[in-house]
Amino acid sequence: MKQKITGKLSINFRDVSFLFDGKDIALVNDDEPSVAISFGRGQPEDYDIVKGITDTNQDIVFFGVRYARGRSISAQGWAVGKGGSMRDGITAFDAIRFEGIPVDVFFTPGRAIAYDHKARTRMQMPSAIIFRHPKNFERIINVIVDKEPISIKISVGTRYGGAPHGRDIASVVSYLAFRFQKPVSIANAPKYYLYACDLIQFISFRQNYNFDNITLYDTFTSGRLTGKQYKFASCHFFKKEYRREYANTIYNSIIFDEIETSFKELFEHVVSRRLNGVVTDDLYVPETDADNNRVNHVDFLSCALSFEGEYSRRFPGQKSSTDELFKDIKVKVLTSINSAYSYYKFPQSNKMKKRAVGYFSRLIRAVESTDNSLEEKFNDIRERYKGIVSSYIDRVIRGENNTDVREGKLGSALAEMRNSIAHGAPIPMERLHVAAYKVTRCFIYVLILDNAGVPHDTITNIIEKLFRA
Repeated sequence: MKQKITGKLSINFRDVSFLFDGKDIALVNDDEPSVAISFGRGQPEDYDIVKGITDTNQDIVFFGVRYARGRSISAQGWAVGKGGSMRDGITAFDAIRFEGIPVDVFFTPGRAIAYDHKARTRMQMPSAIIFRHPKNFERIINVIVDKEPISIKISVGTRYGGAPHGRDIASVVSYLAFRFQKPVSIANAPKYYLYACDLIQFISFRQNYNFDNITLYDTFTSGRLTGKQYKFASCHFFKKEYRREYANTIYNSIIFDEIETSFKELFEHVVSRRLNGVVTDDLYVPETDADNNRVNHVDFLSCALSFEGEYSRRFPGQKSSTDELFKDIKVKVLTSINSAYSYYKFPQSNKMKKRAVGYFSRLIRAVESTDNSLEEKFNDIRERYKGIVSSYIDRVIRGENNTDVREGKLGSALAEMRNSIAHGAPIPMERLHVAAYKVTRCFIYVLILDNAGVPHDTITNIIEKLFRA
């Protein structure tokens, strides 16, 4: 943002002047400019939203605001009205639309264009470019996330150029839109933004995605346009600035055509993970193309932990269900711990009693979650999905050209490195560990896609595109 925005914000029932340059939100004490603003009791204060009016009479709202002290506030993002100030400010919206290169890659704009091959110029070039009717290319998928019905529209639109007439064909763009059955509070905008982010990051296998435009829509409730939606605010969120721009293409991303029949299930599964407390560390997802071929100990640990979590969610209690001896011993250990808990004479001190209960709880949780070792999980996935992953693993083995890799010691290498990092004594990263890391990333995606019900032949094609040895 080049243009600075000034105006008034309403914080704690107090109107405060502000200056926003796209990064920092400075507060101005109109009475005493040299004195910092003071709210509440001097403690950090959090607000879902903070509304205001700009000096150009446009509504503005900031999301996820925190005021600590001094002359500034921080926020997750903001929205600015398209027209003049509305009676109640920016309070709700009926739809939110996302545009950007990652969306273009996922759902190519080219599907909206056709050529009239009968119309030729003297140079034998097509002289007529036709914009196909939306019913021929747009898709509408109804999903339910966190018990909320959402209608997802994936389509292509055009932007008018600067000329008084005609369209600039270069401005044909794809868009991803979430439509709601009833207006949703503006405070929920960050939630739906994260839905779009989770989807794009998953289909891209990159972190450096971004959206060029995020637009909020309302619906006409009277007149000849009743029921039609219109743009009423632009929406923005702060995001990390990456070293390199997003460079994915249809050749290294999941595209809509590949998962059309499974899109509903995949979308619901991917975006529900965050809501269900699956806070998987995504550091193993490359930030840029260059990062895709590098690994450090932080990336490795994140990848190993993510793999264990995905395995447990896809195959809970796997060893207990296939190994009767293991199951019998596990049950007896749990019974012993529970018996000890029942007969244990707890200290009289509430503090000590709380600690004792905590220790018992930790032991019970540890035994309950004990199942396959990390190496066993790795080898199980390698065998279970060999029809999907064998080709990729062969490429990794050829690429690393290492005897241990060729002999199939990837699972033990994964466990060895994970344990060394977890115990605070990371060992040097050898080619064998790099190979294990690459394959494990692939396994994570296989587990997620399979858990979402994507057909195995589709998963095979996706793995071939996303993961390069």
